[in-house]
Amino acid sequence: STVKSDKQKLTLLSELGGRQMVSNSFTKAEIDKCLCIQGNPTKWKGLMVGSLKKVADRVHPSLTVSDEALECVEMLVVQILEILTLRSSPPHTVYDIEDQVKRWFPKPIDKWAIEDANEAIEKNKKKNPLFLPTDKIHTLVQKEILQYKLDYPVALYITAVLEYMASDILKLAGNYVNNIHRVEISYQDLCVAICGDKVLMDLFAKHDNNGDLDLSELGIDKIQKTTTYEEVIRDLMHDERQLIRDLHLILKIFKEEIDRIIPTGSSQELDSMFNNITDICKTTGLFLSSIEDILEIAEDKSATVGCCIEELAEAAEFDCRNIFWSLIGKPEVSNLLQSAGYGFKEAIKYYFPKLLLLPLWHCILYFEYIKILHQLSPSQLDKECLEQVEGMLRPLQLQITSAANQVNLPDNVKEFGLKINATPRRLLAIEKLNEMQKAIDGWDDKDMGQCCTEFIREGVLVKVSSGGKRSERKAILFDGVLLLCKSNSRRTSVSVSSQLVGGLSEFKLKEKLFIRKVEIVDREDTEETKHFFEIAPRLQPPVILAANSFQDKANWMADLIMLNTKSMLDRTLNSILLDEDKKFPLRLPSIEEYRFVEPDSRSNIIFEEKENNGVPLIKGAILLKLIERLTYHIYADPKFVKTFLTTYRSFCSPHDLMDLLIERYNIPEPFGITMDSVSLRDENKRFKKEYLVPVQFRVLNVIRHWVDYHYYDYQCDPSLLDKLHAFLDSINGKSMKKWADSVIKIIQRKTSEAQKEITFAFDSPPPPIEVHMDFNGNDEFNILLVHPIEFARQLTLIESENYRAVKPSELVGSVWTKKDKEINSPHLLRLIKRTTNFSRWIEKAVVE
Repeated sequence: STVKSDKQKLTLLSELGGRQMVSNSFTKAEIDKCLCIQGNPTKWKGLMVGSLKKVADRVHPSLTVSDEALECVEMLVVQILEILTLRSSPPHTVYDIEDQVKRWFPKPIDKWAIEDANEAIEKNKKKNPLFLPTDKIHTLVQKEILQYKLDYPVALYITAVLEYMASDILKLAGNYVNNIHRVEISYQDLCVAICGDKVLMDLFAKHDNNGDLDLSELGIDKIQKTTTYEEVIRDLMHDERQLIRDLHLILKIFKEEIDRIIPTGSSQELDSMFNNITDICKTTGLFLSSIEDILEIAEDKSATVGCCIEELAEAAEFDCRNIFWSLIGKPEVSNLLQSAGYGFKEAIKYYFPKLLLLPLWHCILYFEYIKILHQLSPSQLDKECLEQVEGMLRPLQLQITSAANQVNLPDNVKEFGLKINATPRRLLAIEKLNEMQKAIDGWDDKDMGQCCTEFIREGVLVKVSSGGKRSERKAILFDGVLLLCKSNSRRTSVSVSSQLVGGLSEFKLKEKLFIRKVEIVDREDTEETKHFFEIAPRLQPPVILAANSFQDKANWMADLIMLNTKSMLDRTLNSILLDEDKKFPLRLPSIEEYRFVEPDSRSNIIFEEKENNGVPLIKGAILLKLIERLTYHIYADPKFVKTFLTTYRSFCSPHDLMDLLIERYNIPEPFGITMDSVSLRDENKRFKKEYLVPVQFRVLNVIRHWVDYHYYDYQCDPSLLDKLHAFLDSINGKSMKKWADSVIKIIQRKTSEAQKEITFAFDSPPPPIEVHMDFNGNDEFNILLVHPIEFARQLTLIESENYRAVKPSELVGSVWTKKDKEINSPHLLRLIKRTTNFSRWIEKAVVE
């Protein structure tokens, strides 16, 4: 109703963010339909925000989402609704919507969206509704968009597709936020995640010719170089997680495809290589878990990781890298990989070899990390551990370095592996953009911020025209765009700034190819054409490029195919990992066997809100639930541990707490898990990795904090200490025994400290005693005989000694006024009595 003319309508349509450009084939009725959503914004705005918040909680329960980000997701969901209802013929049945999904959604999310929608319809029969408001969407689609009656199952199917896409967008943004160690998905994070995802960019800009999604300008935070020990550890953990994901990509996607062509057992060398990659994946996971345990134990104190690296080196865990190199270096392995699968050939030929080199370069990365950690370590003991590691890994380092020098590995793999010493890649991209702005004539950085979040490589390629003419091009590759530049014919002296000589730039921009809009095609070598490959935009003629050598071509192809397929491969891998989780669910003991597996309910635990780190804040719970959350298997909550150990005496005795922690530690294996089959063994493996080990570790961590910060509980009750010793001595298993021994060392330290007399070292000697009036020993003591300054000094010393003796637990719950107050609050009572007596003595002196 607000649009007066068809011309205005067409203008408005062309401005719809992320939508297709309007073609001349649109009828007036179709244009009117398209305007329904934008012409009545109040009916759609805020309709799904509350539901989208629930979707976000489901896909990333530990993260929060800003209101601005939720509104952006809602806008994108509305755009998807337009695609499903307005992009071609009006839908009447579920099959029409399914056809729209297959037609307009990029692969592989078209298949997954259809599966999710079909599953939602089946669940709805069992009264398991979707989060998005199906009824409201049904009504608005009928009245505002289609203007005819639509069957409810069709609306349900549409809602299911919308909810799947909302989940996908929020999951993608959440993964990005987790990678940068934040706890909230902001609007900016959402934009960056979408712009870096080829699949979503294809969906929202299917016919957009400017190469840019209609999102706001992205701010660039200043990125600092790694300078502290803690930052290096965080980088190391991030690299370990990324390596595990890359190894999963090899084992769960590439290996599966290769097995179709070369079945398992057909090649002993190939089987050995993949088995070795599995070993590397296990070692990397073990190393990452060790670092995470160290950080959780250390809490606010500075954590050092030299000891866990030393343990792995002593166990020769890193040697699997050298075995791996000897396996992939065999010619028969290389030949077998080159012969794999039609349709997968380019990825196998160029991208897969690059992935295979990552474990080797990651091993070199370890040596770099060890050097830097040694330089920055605050602990002499940690430095000694790292020196021992360097000595033990020296032979391996020589072997790996020698192997790396034997082959001409892609420079960007090496650069990626050693990025710890370099400027972060995001900052490098910004610096490269600034350089190019000065060096390239015709440079337009309007849409570069979203396409150039990482600089990949640069070099010289030859462009081959249709007539056979060859032109040299300076090629610069970012994660979202390939730029081809021609050298300016009028060169200036290198000693003279180009800005001073007629404003000439060194290069002229000729082609700008967006990675998400092209296909990478390999060309076989012939006598006339060597090292050719093709970049084919969807709506433009292909660009044929030639490299200087096969290795140069392989490097370019590896990066281009990686960028072109990364989004699809990541989604496929996520889907595989999710299916594996469903296939091997985490099976827990029954409630009869183990009381701590009782499901959460309003009758046993109440949560208040989420903290900044995404951990739920407990408002109230029964004691069993408090113990469960104190040692929860999914996440650690150091603040809750501190609070609980300070306050628990108001509702639980130390002996009861010790008994519950021991019961929590002794987890029975779930009924039915045996070693009779592979699937059951996998279930057992998952149970130990995701439940048993984290719970047992956190029980020992709670006990460790209890002993370290509240040792007075054990000083007051020797039987409690005997019970703890008996429990720690009963612990078996290498990993848990290590943490039990660390608790025993703390007990020994506390015992020896209790026997030592505390002495204070002052910078200067104490002041001389002030004398106010001489008096004989026979005279009766009187407050007026003492010098007031000396009186204040001695009184301060006495008060300080009494105050320092009070423990935090003596101040909780007014225990000094309740039963057993002499046991639960002895030092506070002593302070109160002495203060009271002193006050009465002053009163007596004044009266007398």
